[in-house]
Amino acid sequence: TNEYRNATALELRPSESFAVQLMDQYLLGQVGDGTYSSQLAKQPNRSVVVREDGVTVIPEERYDVYLTAWANMDILNLGTSQPNFRPEIPYWLPTSTDKIPVAPRSTYAQMPMFADRLATSSDFISLIKQTRAICDAAKADGIYAYPRGSPFTFYEQYIDLQANLLLAIGLILVACLLATSILLLSVWTGVIMVVILTMIAVEVYGFLGLAGIQFSAIPCVTVIVSVGAAVEFTAPLCLMFLKVTGSRDERMHYALLYRFRPIFNGAFSSFLGFIMLAFSQFDFIVKYFFVVFIALLIVGTFNGLVFLPVALSLVGPPPQVVPLQGRDIPRMRNLSDAGHSRRTGSATPGSEHEGTPV
Repeated sequence: TNEYRNATALELRPSESFAVQLMDQYLLGQVGDGTYSSQLAKQPNRSVVVREDGVTVIPEERYDVYLTAWANMDILNLGTSQPNFRPEIPYWLPTSTDKIPVAPRSTYAQMPMFADRLATSSDFISLIKQTRAICDAAKADGIYAYPRGSPFTFYEQYIDLQANLLLAIGLILVACLLATSILLLSVWTGVIMVVILTMIAVEVYGFLGLAGIQFSAIPCVTVIVSVGAAVEFTAPLCLMFLKVTGSRDERMHYALLYRFRPIFNGAFSSFLGFIMLAFSQFDFIVKYFFVVFIALLIVGTFNGLVFLPVALSLVGPPPQVVPLQGRDIPRMRNLSDAGHSRRTGSATPGSEHEGTPV
């Protein structure tokens, strides 16, 4: 057509990139009479807005005019990119022979981006990291971009979730070590308890993978809570182990005799509190709360009543009490007889003298 014949008449300028010249030809062809070309003929190329491999793409003097032309002429791409400029771009009719109005310098621009093949959490994390790297690199050119949207809102947590989990558990373990060492007056016992608490947290964390539970902020909180909840399964037994005399096996037998039932009752009462979650109509509640908390109770009870007694029997700390008049605690058989006597109301001869006064 006559319009595009005018466009072919525009000579290529070696000093400018092909992208700039192509845009000139495109706009000149739309205007038809050379209005656009004459409008820019006297404008020198002083600075650059965009660079592509070190080559000038859009001179700053032409950018504002290009923006008006693009927003009013390229309706298809405008609708696809859905930009939002502030201040707004002026209206201009592409068939008009009037000069293209210069768009006011944008102080804010918002444009959506599109991403596909996002299936797993690692895909979203990779998207976030790559996008932020591009935005950080653009700051060197004075462009401050801030990505936002659903991937950034819901998947930002996964970037530092593992590090934050380790930090939280580490701080809790240090607090437990200090509190146990001070309250029980035994650093040795505190170290053993911290080892057991760490094992419980690791086992609960491993259970999440076996149960197919995606790791997120909610299971992360449960793993953190497991460290504090596990104190209920370990502290009573350690305290009783320190307050009786005899060999390690005898003291552990005595501790289990008087602390097994309270610990088990505590775990069972917690189970009764969690059982209501099993009847929720939301599978998310059942899977991410009920199943995880039940696993915590099972793991904590097993470690507190099975593994901890074995550990104390092998490497437990010395007792903190001394028997009066050199007497020691009763042997295992006498302890069992004494417990049976209390339940039946009978007395074992000499049993009143076999206790350990402390």
